[in-house]
Amino acid sequence: MTTKFRDQQSFNHLQMEAALCAWEWMLENNTHEIFNGMFDSHGYGAMRHCAMQAGDIANLVYKHMEVRGYEFVDAYDWEFVPGVLLRLDWEKLFMDNQYNEEPYQPDIHAIFCAMVSADLAAHTDPQRRSFQKKEDTAIWITKARAEAEKQWGYSDLVSDHPEKVTAAMERDEDPAEFIKWLGEKYNLTPAPGL
Repeated sequence: MTTKFRDQQSFNHLQMEAALCAWEWMLENNTHEIFNGMFDSHGYGAMRHCAMQAGDIANLVYKHMEVRGYEFVDAYDWEFVPGVLLRLDWEKLFMDNQYNEEPYQPDIHAIFCAMVSADLAAHTDPQRRSFQKKEDTAIWITKARAEAEKQWGYSDLVSDHPEKVTAAMERDEDPAEFIKWLGEKYNLTPAPGL
């Protein structure tokens, strides 16, 4: 049996922070169409309890994002949490939270993917995106520089093309294959011995 959010007896500081961020945004946007008049028809107390559950969902999406190797570089409270809240089914969340109906457990991965897709569509410049790959940027670049030296005898090929390198990292391209393509694109002469 699935444990319902409303049955929890305690909350950690991350859940509380997310709930407060959700509540603050909900108060600022209480007439937004996603709430469909819920503040007027159900009251602020009921919606405050929904904010706790919505914040918990935002926290789960954030954890999922970190596991996937991303970090969010903009404001958590005014960008990330609202991005999650705008993708929730508020009627289902309310019915679960207030009337103990079917547990509302949205697809966390789908919410994350929708947010990343919207970010990619909104910002063609990878440096302006809210979602950035965190990990292995240094590792990927180190591998790419080593490949550039090995394949073309020119490790600075990587630093000469930062936009292309960033895009390749975001697409999770193999550094060796990317460097081969990049060198061929610019008609570089292969390193001796290749």
